[in-house]
Amino acid sequence: MKRAEWLIAAVIIAMGLICMLVSANMSRDMSILQIVRTMGKYCLKMMAIAGLIGGVYYLVNRSNRQ
Repeated sequence: MKRAEWLIAAVIIAMGLICMLVSANMSRDMSILQIVRTMGKYCLKMMAIAGLIGGVYYLVNRSNRQ
């Protein structure tokens, strides 16, 4: 695997670990709305960043092949 592929894999692993830590630290007395807001705040933003990085990687590789 190339360095960029290792970096993408590391970002995805870190994203999963951070999402697990956020969900593990949530208190049981939190309402569902607070839990959804917290998950949206952290996990969805990280997914968007990972998707952006993956999209840029795909576009760069696609243009290199042509």
